[in-house]
Amino acid sequence: MTKTDARFVSTTKEAISEFQQASRNVNTDKSKNVWMSLFMKFRELRNYSNEIIDLDNKTLSDQLEQFIVEIRKSNGQEYKAPSLYTGFCALARGISEIFEEIQVINLFDKYQFKSLHRTLDGRMKSLVNDGDKNRKQSSPLEIDEIKFILNSPAVAVDNPKGLMRRVWFWLTLLCCLRGGDAKRLKASWLKELDDDGIRLELPKEKNHAGGIKDPYAESGNSLIPPDIPGNIYTPVADIRKYLSKRPNNAEDDYFFVGINTPKKVYHGDWYLTSRLGKGSHDTMMHSICKDAKLDFKGRCITNHSMRSTGIHNLVELGVTLDEQMIFSRHKTIAGVSAYQHQSLKRIRNNVSLLIPIEEAGKIP
Repeated sequence: MTKTDARFVSTTKEAISEFQQASRNVNTDKSKNVWMSLFMKFRELRNYSNEIIDLDNKTLSDQLEQFIVEIRKSNGQEYKAPSLYTGFCALARGISEIFEEIQVINLFDKYQFKSLHRTLDGRMKSLVNDGDKNRKQSSPLEIDEIKFILNSPAVAVDNPKGLMRRVWFWLTLLCCLRGGDAKRLKASWLKELDDDGIRLELPKEKNHAGGIKDPYAESGNSLIPPDIPGNIYTPVADIRKYLSKRPNNAEDDYFFVGINTPKKVYHGDWYLTSRLGKGSHDTMMHSICKDAKLDFKGRCITNHSMRSTGIHNLVELGVTLDEQMIFSRHKTIAGVSAYQHQSLKRIRNNVSLLIPIEEAGKIP
């Protein structure tokens, strides 16, 4: 007679398999397939005829290192460091699955694959350094330009596009977000506070426990204070309105979602459940400034301009360096100092301090 216990419900291999499939992420599988396909194409072009499963660790590491150094985008341009890291994580998953029936292959093990990790780390650092040399620094906005944009119909709250833009503007400015932070932002990371303010809890993004850390994903908390009574600028109210219009069942809880069809918008359903597209994210700040008819000729306006804007204006307002670092989540003085710009007005005023002043007729 089989013993039973109410705490244990009998199951089957099929049921266990269903739970295993439910744990899989569609985007993760898609990324794995893309990068494994690239690696296989690379091996074919380099005449590596042996199957991956037949390779020893040294040969596998050598081929992966060569792939990491040689891989480029389809247009011949370099990948950004975070994208290359994402590709490495995808390859680690794919290769682990190839070997799973015979042995454990963990590319994240920096002791087992020491040379591979050194190559990956050096390649990523090189990409970051080259990017810093070639990248035109994003220009910040002045306070009067911030007001100009907030007063523009381009960010009006009476339509889905304007409201989403306005909330994006507030969050990137007040929380000093990096461009990637806005893309990965989840609604659950925003917490209502007892004083009617909002706290953004930005978690550290990491693809694998114990693996190489992605150094480009920031973590930390940001506070948005309660709206000031009588002030026409109300970030908290704007964020709450957006959340009230955004579907609660949005894809993977992503905060920024796509805009619905005109017919659905007319009937009050402003937003889709699917996340906002990469193209819309990447051009957000430039599109806002262009549609607001802000004159930014000769300046480089990008999404990163908002991070630069926050730090720059705190400098102009006399906020201490320590407080700037807390706001921006920088770990070093050099990091935050790179964002410090002086306005033309302040530059003129500083130079004026060097000019002696003496009223005409009073020269001895």
